[in-house]
Amino acid sequence: MIKRICISKEDETALVAAGGSVRTSTHDQSDYSAAVIKKPWGYEYSFVKSGLSDAWLLSIGQGQRTSMHCHQNKKTSIVLLGGECEVTTFSGKTRLKAGDGIVIDKGVFHSTEALSPSGIFLLETETPVDKKDLVRLKDSYGRAGTAYEGEKYIRKRDSAVMPSFYEPEYEGKRVALAECHLSLHDIRDVDHFLNAFSGFSGDIVVVLEGGVRDGQGNILFSHADAFHTDELTSRAGTVSLTGGLKVLYIKKI
Repeated sequence: MIKRICISKEDETALVAAGGSVRTSTHDQSDYSAAVIKKPWGYEYSFVKSGLSDAWLLSIGQGQRTSMHCHQNKKTSIVLLGGECEVTTFSGKTRLKAGDGIVIDKGVFHSTEALSPSGIFLLETETPVDKKDLVRLKDSYGRAGTAYEGEKYIRKRDSAVMPSFYEPEYEGKRVALAECHLSLHDIRDVDHFLNAFSGFSGDIVVVLEGGVRDGQGNILFSHADAFHTDELTSRAGTVSLTGGLKVLYIKKI
């Protein structure tokens, strides 16, 4: 299951009400490739970055939750890699299990809570790249209205226990994380996609670069979108790629 949440009037009203809490995008280009960010609910670190998208891995402990926050300028997709969670927006609550996803438009307030006894592990992909594009509306840890975590929360990432595609040893290989395998692919054209992923209808593709257009030239999927492979393979002959694709392929083990 992959669900899409569009911005609502409640989101727009809450963003205005945030007043001085609003953080205007600064187009943060900090290098997080070797870092892990400590959070009151767990930790997060950058898994792979392209010019237009940044995919982060989040570990959230049982009963812990992220703040009710939004990104004014960023679209975000969440794919759950292990456990079970509940994503809350003004539109309601959505339960995800491993292999499920949700795509959140810019400006949508959302919070993710870990329901599983061992916590959860998820992939969060954002576009454009800017960690400082953040508005915290409510927070269980007293961070409402505050900016993204500063240097005192940054630690050096141990690649042996927190793997990423920044490490050359994972080039062309799959990375096992929680209940899923993740691999990185450069897709030349639709035929290449069909040859690579045809027959894997339950798996998820997250777009890092490029786009998919329908027969009328309308964009179906672009940066930070998540979709099931069969959403593209079922449209064979009616879609085209914009300059190829760089994607993360996620397969539940």
